[in-house]
Amino acid sequence: MAAAIELGVSSEGFRREYANVSQGDANWQGLSFPTGEVYQWEPDSTYIRKAPYFDGITATPEPVTDILGARVAGRSGRLGDHRHISPAGNIKTNGPAGKYLADHGVKPRGLQLLRLAARQP
Repeated sequence: MAAAIELGVSSEGFRREYANVSQGDANWQGLSFPTGEVYQWEPDSTYIRKAPYFDGITATPEPVTDILGARVAGRSGRLGDHRHISPAGNIKTNGPAGKYLADHGVKPRGLQLLRLAARQP
């Protein structure tokens, strides 16, 4: 395998193949994208919403200070992973997120697709 890679892969070939990768085909070139340094949040999106902790954020962060009086909110050890706390986890139709999405026109089938996507590694 190493010999095949040695023969078939080169920095010159990589540069040649990827020199225009961002240009894409006619479909890609026909897409419009927002410009600017700040993401333009869509207030009616049911997929991604602006989190309130972004309010007042600046390009230059405040100096780091000591955290005083903090306590552990949860400890999972080696048994937990991000899927247990991820907002892309299981969405129950009768839970707050399910009700919110239903109120915004997302059908239960859409919730099922989100559940399937959340189960992917």
